[in-house]
Amino acid sequence: MLGLENVTATPLQIAFAYRNLLLQASHTEAVWLGLRDSVAYGMAGNARVTGVEVLGKTGTATNQGEWWSHGWFAGGIPGQFVLVIYLPHGDGGAAAKLAGDVLRLLTHGERR
Repeated sequence: MLGLENVTATPLQIAFAYRNLLLQASHTEAVWLGLRDSVAYGMAGNARVTGVEVLGKTGTATNQGEWWSHGWFAGGIPGQFVLVIYLPHGDGGAAAKLAGDVLRLLTHGERR
């Protein structure tokens, strides 16, 4: 479970939310553009796949009483894949890198 202040979500719940978002959002909507730009120019840049539109968001979560964070990436390739990476004791950038590796394998059969 990820969350803060009594709001929690499982990685599976996040995956379903992103699936619905990627199925329903228009390519010109602010959320779609923000997720695209997060991968193209922002913190989710490690998930970038050459020649493929990847949408995504990174983040961190902590458990109450713990000093370390857990990293996550949520996103995917519209019309093809939704991917949620949860990385215990990690950060969002490392989770995005792992997501990029997985997406490259799925789309091009190659590793970086």
